[in-house]
Amino acid sequence: MTLTYWLLHFKKADIYRGDITNDNLIGYKDQDIEMQKLYFREPKGSRQTHIHVREVGRFNQAYALLFRDFLRKNDAVAMAYEKIKRSLAKRFPNDIDAYYEIKDPYMDTLFCAANLLNVKNGTREN
Repeated sequence: MTLTYWLLHFKKADIYRGDITNDNLIGYKDQDIEMQKLYFREPKGSRQTHIHVREVGRFNQAYALLFRDFLRKNDAVAMAYEKIKRSLAKRFPNDIDAYYEIKDPYMDTLFCAANLLNVKNGTREN
């Protein structure tokens, strides 16, 4: 399914976030097609949910899966990542820009480490 299909068939005014249209990764421009995605949130009053829809075969699909797998295989890194996210949320409860200004480069660093490890091990998981 393409992003357009998702948008046409699953868009609900209370959950679709049209202001978030791409992932951010150092080395990619803001509107690079390889980083495009759709982003949805929970309907008001529901359990907190973040849904990122990426197109199969795009770089940001591989990015998300590699990042996920790296965290699943490395408990210490996952715990550090959790600690950073919780600390940032506590420190910047009303400043999402400050939160992401620190979190995004940290995620880029983790992704680079995961990618280097993948290349070293000769593995590519999807």
